[in-house]
Amino acid sequence: MDGMEAERELEARYYQPVFTRDLKIVRGKGAKVWDASGNEYIDCVAGIAVCSTGHCHPAVVEAICRQAGELIHCSNLYYVPGQAELAEKLSTITGLGKVFLTNSGTEATEAAIKLARVRTGRKGFVAFTHGFHGRSTGASPSPTSPPSASPSGPSSRNAASWNTATWTGSGGRLR
Repeated sequence: MDGMEAERELEARYYQPVFTRDLKIVRGKGAKVWDASGNEYIDCVAGIAVCSTGHCHPAVVEAICRQAGELIHCSNLYYVPGQAELAEKLSTITGLGKVFLTNSGTEATEAAIKLARVRTGRKGFVAFTHGFHGRSTGASPSPTSPPSASPSGPSSRNAASWNTATWTGSGGRLR
């Protein structure tokens, strides 16, 4: 049994499948990644948008190692060194008065839905057809989201689907 076959067997037994995988990536450098056979690829996914600096950039590796030696993770329930400075920098760059720091895209999507509902008083919203919005109940609102996005299914009958050709749902219209 080769390494990939053993990996598939172990995964089939213990890992909840949410998508199909055919490639085993074993290392990365910059914008490139390599599979177990040594084939090189350009990483256009960037760890699902979390590695925008590329893989193993020396400055990022050094910063991660330095931070891990001090404090690996601490909830934002507490004052954390650098957090207020980051918020100030993001606020200055974007021109927004305040920022909300989250742990994931799902959390960001949930916050955006809540903010939109509070600010507009509306319950409906638009979701991209076949888009991935996260795996929480609120972040997987689209009736067209993959079933694996949330085992409980779409969270809202007020979600509308939007693609390049049509806009449907909620009996409303796009404004």
